[in-house]
Amino acid sequence: MRINFFCLMMAVIYFCVVPKLYSADFSGILHQEAQKMADAMTQDDFETVATYTLPLVVNMTGGKDKMIEIMKTGSIQMKQEGFSFDSVIIGTPAQAIDINGKLYALVPENVKMKAPGGILQGESYLMAISEDHGNSWYFMDTAGLTDEQRLKKILPDIVGKIEIPKPQKSIFIPNR
Repeated sequence: MRINFFCLMMAVIYFCVVPKLYSADFSGILHQEAQKMADAMTQDDFETVATYTLPLVVNMTGGKDKMIEIMKTGSIQMKQEGFSFDSVIIGTPAQAIDINGKLYALVPENVKMKAPGGILQGESYLMAISEDHGNSWYFMDTAGLTDEQRLKKILPDIVGKIEIPKPQKSIFIPNR
């Protein structure tokens, strides 16, 4: 009788307690870290943006210095054309899931940009990735990941496991 009770208790611990240890809620830290990156983007702090960007993406642009240079040039060009970031508000992240030892989570964001004659507003998603059990997070925009071939090249582990939402068209809100 004691052995059965012991086995029952071990089963309860294994099936009820242990999974909770591995499904920690990272939404608070994810939200905070994503908002830091978003704020850095609105303030042209490209060093911080590059630090939070998935290293694979940084390397694809030619390294951190090259990425910062590209962002600076793009920002100058945007401003010359009358566009600038107004705000980026991070929404509630999805539950992080462990795939092959890395944590992944979708993070919604609402982006508002000043544009000639009004505001462009759009909803999009970031993919948050942690390679160290949630201690630090990297991000990348998911707009370029809706093509399955590109997704397989950049984040092959998530294919068939996380559905990337299709990008939504931005809404133009004219000045009054």
